[in-house]
Amino acid sequence: MFKSRVTLFFLLLFGNLIITLGKRIGSVMDFIKNNLGIFWVLSWVLCFSTAVTLTKLLGSHVPIPILIFIRSSIGFVFIFPLALQKGLKKSFELTNKKVMILRVFTYFFGIGLTYHAYRNLPLATATSIGFSGPLFITTFAILILKEKFAVKQWALLLLGYVGVLIITNPKSITFELAILSSLLANTLAGIGVNITKILTRTESSLAIMLYGSLSNIFLSLIAICFSGFYSPSSKELFLLFFIGAFGTFSGYCYIQAVRYASPAFVAPFEYTRLLYAIPVGFIFFGEVPSISTLAGASLIVVAVYQLTLYKKDQ
Repeated sequence: MFKSRVTLFFLLLFGNLIITLGKRIGSVMDFIKNNLGIFWVLSWVLCFSTAVTLTKLLGSHVPIPILIFIRSSIGFVFIFPLALQKGLKKSFELTNKKVMILRVFTYFFGIGLTYHAYRNLPLATATSIGFSGPLFITTFAILILKEKFAVKQWALLLLGYVGVLIITNPKSITFELAILSSLLANTLAGIGVNITKILTRTESSLAIMLYGSLSNIFLSLIAICFSGFYSPSSKELFLLFFIGAFGTFSGYCYIQAVRYASPAFVAPFEYTRLLYAIPVGFIFFGEVPSISTLAGASLIVVAVYQLTLYKKDQ
């Protein structure tokens, strides 16, 4: 009888140790994944910010369909050898076709609108408006998915939109169109992030990038047929090459970021873009962010960050 009780005691102790160890290992794995998510999202910030800065340096005379076509073609050149190495059939394997089609169109129009916005807005202003993406996604969740919101969430949502209104103080028609482009681009980007997260559950990063590049090439060729062809100079081709390289790698970095961590976790680290945009805008374009831009950006950051924390606590 005594031996049975001792055996039972040690079995329970051993079982408790296994459970505790399992929880600790799970915590360590979550820690590693989250840190990898941070690394990849910060890499995305650097590559994305460099790509849009080069786009601004390129000037507005290069048609956007041409820009997307060359950028996507260069990106495809970078990733196609990886597809050959893995095997073309395996690289193009696709499980969730409907979601991929949805990503293809949000990706194409999102890139085009982003280029238009960064060309025509100060770098810090375009970056600050970019922070509003999660606000639009939350709004769509309320209107379409009928999600219930607490009073605190409503207050934070309104605070974020106040920040957007402070930044978007249009002074001319061109400025208004650029702001509209930025808002639409970031709405599509926010939708695209969640679509990409869904795709990473069933598709490889290579497949997501392959379909993204090929679809952009195809859709931009259709757009070129309507907008007309443009022959870039050697200097413009040089810039376009690096826009394509940094743009392609930025896409890979964000796919990896949401693969290792949730979009809600990595979102606050995107705000480091403003630390890049302000000095680069000043050095290369002589742009000094207005008080309204900084004030509006601060309100958006506070609102989105608090909304993220609120969702984590639920």
